[in-house]
Parts: sequence; structure tokens; C-alpha cells
Amino acid sequence: MLNHFHGRTDKSQPAGSMAGWGKSYDTFVRLVSLGTERRIRQAALEMAGIQPGARILEVGCGTGTFTLAAKEKAGPAGQVFGIDIAADMIDIARRKAHKAGLEVQFEVGRIEAIPFPEAQFDRVLSSLMFHHIPTQAAKQQGLAEILRVLKPGGRLLIVDVEPPRSPLILGLASRLAGPDMFAHPLRDFVPLLEQAGFVEIQTGPTKSRFLSYLIGKRP
Repeated sequence: MLNHFHGRTDKSQPAGSMAGWGKSYDTFVRLVSLGTERRIRQAALEMAGIQPGARILEVGCGTGTFTLAAKEKAGPAGQVFGIDIAADMIDIARRKAHKAGLEVQFEVGRIEAIPFPEAQFDRVLSSLMFHHIPTQAAKQQGLAEILRVLKPGGRLLIVDVEPPRSPLILGLASRLAGPDMFAHPLRDFVPLLEQAGFVEIQTGPTKSRFLSYLIGKRP
């Protein structure tokens, strides 16, 4: 049904781009999360361990829902940023921030070339985005960039889909959202974090049976 969801919906856009999905993306997330989106988001924020006054970046922020929730955790003294390669997603995220009265900076940008200097952030977040990165090489470059912009001791939190164990459910989910979304569990990418230079790597299930997490620290 959504056979282009995890590919190029617009052939002029780079692989992995969600350009053109801004207006329907939030609705889709609500549907596939079966109404548990808010609970999943809060569980992910707890794992992120965001402190008041923290400086936060979300890569592949989409329409900004998770980024804005991170800002609420970081508080008025916190500085929160979101980047995404889809300009229409960024437009919606900016409108959400304005409506919520939250000072969050959203801009178009790629994980493989994060538009910030070195050692800027206490936390970098990736929510339901990592599976969009089209190649292992691009994933590796993205992780190297995240390590670069994290402060020493800063942490990366990735939350993404855990492939269903049931072949029947996996087949149905793949037809709905595309097979790329379920190609690999996050634990398969532990070696990529190690190669990028992350330490104290942790991975496991979240409070949602549909999602896993992957955490790494910049030394």
C-alpha cells in the first residue's frame, strides 16, 4: 500500500528522503503505532536522560514531534535543534514549534554532513529514522558525524523498529510500510557504532514490543 514510503517518493530527492510526506506523516505514525505514539515517545525520552539546560540535536527529525518533546525536557535554558533532508517536513516542524511557543531551531540537513561544529551537543537523538539511511556506508558516515558533534561524554540514542518475530505479522507489516523498515534489528548495527568510536554501547527492547533502542557514548 505504501510501497514508496521508505524509498524516494520524489525521484529528484536523495535516497531515503521523505520529501512530499509532510502532510500525511503524522497520521501514518499514529496508525502504525496503534495509538501508542505518546507512550512510546515518553519512554524514549526517559532513556535519553535529558537534563534541564541540555543542548540537544535530533537527526532526521521529520515533522518535529519528538524534537519538541525533547525541548520540554530540556526546559527554557536548553537549546534544541532538528535537521531533516525533507524541506516540507521542516516547514511543518517550524509551524508546530511556533504554535507550541517553543524555541526550537529546525533546518534542512543531512546526517552524513551535520551542519554544526564539533562537540556541540549533550545528546543526539534518532527516532524512527535510522532504517531510512540507504547504505551501510551512509550509516557509517552518519554515525561518524554524530560522534563529531557530540560533546565528550555525550550520548546518542537511536530508537527504531524491531522486526516482528511472527512471519505472518512481518509480511503484513512489510506490505504496509515497505520491507526496508524491517530489514535489520538495531542490534545488527552495534559494530557500526564500535567502528565509529562510540563506547559503552547498549541495545535492547523498549517498553513497546515494536521498538528497540541503541545507545552509544562519545569518549
